[in-house]
Amino acid sequence: MMYKKMHLTLLLLLGMTFVGAGSMKAQDSEPVLTVTPANNTIGYEPGSGTMEVVANNFSMNDIDSNSGSFEWYDNEGEPANYDWITLKLSDDKSAITYTVTGNMSNHPRTAYFKLKLDFESTSGGGSVYSEMISVTQDYTHRPVLSITPANTILKSNAEGITGTLTATIYNFPRRDIDSEFCWYSGDPNGEGDWEDYAEEPDWIHVEYDYDNDKNTVYYEILEENTSSQPRTAFFNIILDGNLPYDDEEYEYDELDEEALWSNLISITQPGILKGDMNSDGKVTVSDLMVVVDIFLGKDNIEPYKYNHTRADMNGDNTITIADVIEMVNIILGKTE
Repeated sequence: MMYKKMHLTLLLLLGMTFVGAGSMKAQDSEPVLTVTPANNTIGYEPGSGTMEVVANNFSMNDIDSNSGSFEWYDNEGEPANYDWITLKLSDDKSAITYTVTGNMSNHPRTAYFKLKLDFESTSGGGSVYSEMISVTQDYTHRPVLSITPANTILKSNAEGITGTLTATIYNFPRRDIDSEFCWYSGDPNGEGDWEDYAEEPDWIHVEYDYDNDKNTVYYEILEENTSSQPRTAFFNIILDGNLPYDDEEYEYDELDEEALWSNLISITQPGILKGDMNSDGKVTVSDLMVVVDIFLGKDNIEPYKYNHTRADMNGDNTITIADVIEMVNIILGKTE
């Protein structure tokens, strides 16, 4: 009798062991999506990095080719949005590339997300999520004056055009700020030459309006661009002021009475469109009739009613039948 009880106990223990092993095996066979490294760091400058995606207990061949999405969270696990980081999943779902903008603030920032993939297999299908992944970007400790947009391209050659740029100051706790502009010459490729200083162009006026840490740059086009070629003004903004020494939060004493220079800024204005007599951005039959009138002498007393420079298609400073013919060819699509 004692032997039978011991035998029964052993069978029960063995059965529990097999059941436990079976349960563990079932648990281990659940699909798991791993992204490495799970915690990523990058410097304050614009940049990118790559993470590896690994499928556990299921094959990447089972992944739906159209699947692959990211869910964003804050540090408390709540849904969030980030405008400084973008993610891209590779076509074979094996890697994630992240790209970040520059962090010019005075504190680091972190984005959290999970990767979601959909799969199908002989044993079934569904969705699998990665663990929480983070990307932390460092911050710059130096003062920065950032002007955006750095490159402005106007749509009209007319005078009187006005606009604004945004100036943002980082890590620059100054007061009594003074501003000035430094102008540069350019080249035909539309690039400024930092080594070649220039006088302020007479066709554009720029002002800087300081208001705490957010500032505005105003510009106005003073003269119409009567040339057929575009023109570009290159400049940057220089700030100077007094540093509050009693603010222990900052350690920028060495910057006192020094200047803070912005990035290079450009404002480009197009030239006139030859033949566009009514300034609507295209050459049509209406424009052709005006040029014909000028050719026939119907607008030959100054001040002229129309811009004769626009009608001078070949640039010989006279309006002739050749200009009329060239306009006809443009309208008919024979000439660009």
